[in-house]
Amino acid sequence: MPDGARYTHIDIIGNTASGSNITSITFSSAAEAKAMMQQTNVSFVSDAGMRARFTTLFNDLASADGAALFHCTAGKDRTGWTAAMLLSIAGVDEGTIMENYLATNDYTRQRVEATLAMMPPAMAAIYEPLLGVDASYLQAGWMKSAASTDR
Repeated sequence: MPDGARYTHIDIIGNTASGSNITSITFSSAAEAKAMMQQTNVSFVSDAGMRARFTTLFNDLASADGAALFHCTAGKDRTGWTAAMLLSIAGVDEGTIMENYLATNDYTRQRVEATLAMMPPAMAAIYEPLLGVDASYLQAGWMKSAASTDR
């Protein structure tokens, strides 16, 4: 790490079952996997532990002296939610936020295709929703957020 940099590990998910630990979760359909990803984004808002850890993250970012970097395992779920919330706080319109969120699929396409190619086709079809982002994932969290408070 560069001199003067500070590393902070914030385990947003904790022990909750989510797409961040797909090795221990089994699905029987792509729809089931997609629903779990939507629920993960709802949990970012509804789960008290996740809310507290996001609060820590946002407070750390707000108090950073200079540039700050945030990331998660795949750089799409917790990172995508964090980026979307920061853009929203900055007054960026929802359409632009969604475009930014969905750009993840463009940046990760080759890695996702390579991962899926290593799986049997039936399994790849089920697990594909876990490897990218979908507008419905972010929208699920937004809807929960809007129901909870005025973003």
